[in-house]
Amino acid sequence: GLLPGAVILAAAIGRGAVFFQHTPIRDLRALPMHSAVHLVGVVTYADGPGNRFWMEDETGAALIPLNPEGAGVHAGETVAVDASKASSYDAAVGPASLVLDATRVHPSAAQVKLPPPYPVTQASPRRRSRTASAWR
Repeated sequence: GLLPGAVILAAAIGRGAVFFQHTPIRDLRALPMHSAVHLVGVVTYADGPGNRFWMEDETGAALIPLNPEGAGVHAGETVAVDASKASSYDAAVGPASLVLDATRVHPSAAQVKLPPPYPVTQASPRRRSRTASAWR
């Protein structure tokens, strides 16, 4: 006989269900413009006045240009984001240079393992950039 999982899968496909493989955030840099992406990650910062939020997965962080209050997302929540890539990656700007269009956000039950936080203390030395007046 068929395995129970195979029966459930066959039933879901028969009903027109679509199964998405998520796009690792680090892969956004290399994807061609207008590529469809399905991100899954944890909301790490919600900026209502700025109409945006940041999400992070195991591979990196992405800026989502959507009002978190309107989308109903909060820091610490795991979400899925469906969008298309609307800009090229600029190493000088970093992750904020990747613009996503047509974003749709919905809750996700996925388990996302975030990388460990970078330890920062008041005693951490600050280095002066040789090419700019910015601190690193």
